[in-house]
Amino acid sequence: SGISQPRLFHLLSLSLEDEEEGHSSFTMKITEILGAGDISKAIEQCKESFTFTKFFKTSGLSSKSADEVKEVFAILDQDGSGYIDKSELKSFLKYFSPDARLLSDEEAESMVSAVDNDGDRKIKYQEFQQLVLMSKNPEA
Repeated sequence: SGISQPRLFHLLSLSLEDEEEGHSSFTMKITEILGAGDISKAIEQCKESFTFTKFFKTSGLSSKSADEVKEVFAILDQDGSGYIDKSELKSFLKYFSPDARLLSDEEAESMVSAVDNDGDRKIKYQEFQQLVLMSKNPEA
């Protein structure tokens, strides 16, 4: 089970597209998984400060299947390295909406420190999945 190999190759090939297209092609792919209206609401809530649990819940990501979460991770993992590093995290909101702001160092760090079990300062898929699960049950 999981993402089909052709779908995974398609998602990973997005990172090879021309830089001029910016984040808009990523946004198109994410809106195939999450509703555009939900994304807009989530981005609006993040204008002043970013909380990943609130963002994942409002955008609808916390209610998606493991396969859909994996697809979103593949989009966010811009260089196809298998993890999301700090520079990719700082652009996190822009993958959802090209007009969104960059995350601050502190906001990006809060996502990493919440789930960085091995101390490598990067978010691997299993750690990303953990972030999503945390937003499903914020008290846990």
